[in-house]
Amino acid sequence: MPNFASPVGRTLAMAYQKSVTVLSGNDFLNVTRIFARMQKASRKPDF
Repeated sequence: MPNFASPVGRTLAMAYQKSVTVLSGNDFLNVTRIFARMQKASRKPDF
């Protein structure tokens, strides 16, 4: 897991870790892709 500086990032990371424990297979891959997109969006200065 990447380290998040903001409280929102930490909340997202916690939610992601919890969801990983109940997901597997294609569901896990889909969540990983969505999370990666959210992570890229969080790098934008206006976010």
